[in-house]
Amino acid sequence: MATKAKAKSGSKKSTKESSPKKKSADLKVEVKKIPKRTQEVPKEKVVYVEVDEEVTAVIDRLKHLPNKAVILVIPKRSVLLQSVINLKLLKTQIKKQSKEIAIVTSDKKGNTLASQVGLTVYQDLKSRGMETEVDEQEEVSVVKTPVKAQINHQEEKPVLKQGKKSLTDLLRGKSESFYNRLGRNRIEKLYRKPESPSGKEKIDTGSFLMNSPSRRLLGFFLGASLFALLAIMIFILPNAVIYVRPEVKIEKPLVRIVLADQASFEAELKVKTDNVVASNPIETDIEMTKTYSATGQSAAGLDAQGTITVYNESAANQLLIKTTRFRAPNGVIFRIQNDVTVPANGNTTAYVVADTLDENGDVAGEKANIEAGTKLDVPGLQGENKGKVYGMNEEAFTNGTTEPVSVVTEADLEAAKTQIVEELTNSVRGKLIERINADNVARGLNLALLSSDTALKTKIIEVKVLDDVKPNQVSKNFKVYAKTHVTGTTFDKNEVVEILDRELNKVLHPDMYLADTDFDSLALQYVGEDGSAKRIKVNASMAYKLEYSLDDDLKAKIIEHVLGKGLQSSEEYIQGLEEVSEAKISTWPFWVRKIPGIASNVKVEKLAD
Repeated sequence: MATKAKAKSGSKKSTKESSPKKKSADLKVEVKKIPKRTQEVPKEKVVYVEVDEEVTAVIDRLKHLPNKAVILVIPKRSVLLQSVINLKLLKTQIKKQSKEIAIVTSDKKGNTLASQVGLTVYQDLKSRGMETEVDEQEEVSVVKTPVKAQINHQEEKPVLKQGKKSLTDLLRGKSESFYNRLGRNRIEKLYRKPESPSGKEKIDTGSFLMNSPSRRLLGFFLGASLFALLAIMIFILPNAVIYVRPEVKIEKPLVRIVLADQASFEAELKVKTDNVVASNPIETDIEMTKTYSATGQSAAGLDAQGTITVYNESAANQLLIKTTRFRAPNGVIFRIQNDVTVPANGNTTAYVVADTLDENGDVAGEKANIEAGTKLDVPGLQGENKGKVYGMNEEAFTNGTTEPVSVVTEADLEAAKTQIVEELTNSVRGKLIERINADNVARGLNLALLSSDTALKTKIIEVKVLDDVKPNQVSKNFKVYAKTHVTGTTFDKNEVVEILDRELNKVLHPDMYLADTDFDSLALQYVGEDGSAKRIKVNASMAYKLEYSLDDDLKAKIIEHVLGKGLQSSEEYIQGLEEVSEAKISTWPFWVRKIPGIASNVKVEKLAD
């Protein structure tokens, strides 16, 4: 009985303990709001701009700010700083909003463009002291006040002052938003301490094990990752580099210039009249001696000779006087040494000697050694007997040892005199230029010769053959001497180039710059002069290499028109620009066949030569 009563008593006790506990009091949380401090709108507001934020979005943000002055903090390579057009639009819209704006950026290119537009630019916030707006916050105080309440299965816990939660707290699940997502009741069930029949607490170790993620959840995260990777590859990774070769033009401005004698027009030249350049005369004597080769020919040594039989087939005797010519088929001329009478229908013998030169003027030489039985005609005979009288050698001629020699002819001497005068006249320009260049080096000048044939005055003083060589004199060569007096006009090249530069700048395209100047191409074309040759009119010209500037405006123009377009159409558009002669586009990755749609992913660079 005692045992049963005890058990009953224990049962009641257990029932009593398992019944819900009652509390007569609990904590009441009262939140007091500390009133916001009244504060005037700060004069300046700091606004941070994203890298890819468009100018229209920035303008819209500034439109809703009550501040009258705004400091824009812009990062490097921001879209807003890529174009002067963006900055001009920003400045215009801010002016319409009656606001003042300043830019803080470390982007050198953006700094330059903003300064050109007329915006105030700073390298960083420290370079300028300013009052910035501070967000108002609410302070919360927690007061413990007892209230009557009844809480089942929950211990009393002090209410702590809520503060800001760290990233670690959020990841550990201490954030209120985390509890709200999972459900407070589910969390309480996981961590509620179960009671055992014996009244002792048991720990449910299974409640501390995390369930394995479901396949659906894994699939969701995998798909989201693939989608993000695909978006990065399509929209962020692709980039393009547009290589551009600017158009080049060669200009040769033609300017009328007057070369005025410095001694005669000193007063006018001091006034620096437009397109009038000082000139000075230059004169000198130039001599030339040249050797020429003789073209005549003669011979020395023994000429071929021998005995021939002279035949007369006519009905009358034929008298042949001394030196009568007999001609061999090869053109060699033989002459008889005595008068000979050839009987009618008969023959006689005669002794002949070959001429030094044949009928063509060439040295006979060994050609006079004719074979036996060679028929020789008599070219001097005319009338009935022509062809009826002829000669023939019974034996071959072998004793000719003629040696050719050179002879100076009359034609050689006249041709040499004419040639040396021509050469001397043509060399006058070069001789004067050599003298002028020597003076430039010695005196530090930059003078040039007006090299027009009309402007050069040449007078031949003397032409003669040296060593008293006469016509028909045996000699391989001979010398001729000539002397001339020449007068020319010099001018300062720097003054002419200065005039050409000034005239070029008047017509130079604003988008082009002078890439190179070909000073060697400077030329003055003679036009005319007054009677005393003191004022000479010339047309001056020089080659200038002009090239379009690949500046930021042109780069922005190109990028703006090709964003998101195909490579072929983009190249055609760029090459169609007046400022471009050639364009090539390189993209990455290799499969990209369009220009990226993000301006910051497109660059324009100059194509290397």
